[in-house]
Amino acid sequence: AGQMGIGNNNPTAMLHVSSSTSNPLLRVDHSTQAGAEPILFVSGSGLVGIGTDTPRTDSGDTNRLHIMGESGADQGQNPVLNSCLTLENNNHVGLQFMMPNGFAGQLTWGTNLNNRKATHYYASDNNRWTWEGRHDGGPVGYGDSRVMTMLAGGDSVNIGEINSGHMLTNKASLHISSSNSGTDEGG
Repeated sequence: AGQMGIGNNNPTAMLHVSSSTSNPLLRVDHSTQAGAEPILFVSGSGLVGIGTDTPRTDSGDTNRLHIMGESGADQGQNPVLNSCLTLENNNHVGLQFMMPNGFAGQLTWGTNLNNRKATHYYASDNNRWTWEGRHDGGPVGYGDSRVMTMLAGGDSVNIGEINSGHMLTNKASLHISSSNSGTDEGG
């Protein structure tokens, strides 16, 4: 039926790769890559490593993707329990969100009852960080349930009433400053 099996005589997919040994399912290398780390590695148990052929997992074996930078950055530690993604580097490490101007990068938390319980995002159109939840009446759209906003350029932190007029202004409802001089004025 056009199905192909590798390590499997009875394939159940168009391409069925099976590993019943300690050998990995898949390894992609490049001859000019620094060090011995593969570009892509998939263990027999389904653990995926990018930049490592020894992807780490946590004590509950919940980590599924381990991305390592800097030509081998193993810090010698397994991820904490329930880490589905591990990023590791010999230097600073981070996630970067790239989007067109006027759009936002976001992290969203959800449950089996609501896919958008809380969101933290940076909006490029107004240079503002926003933490938001949801209305009691159900899921809402982007920016409809602000709990706190912070101007990325500084001097504005707003905490309080959902969508109240001060949330997108530079008039802070909370102002904390530490300096040698200043005035006793605040929002």
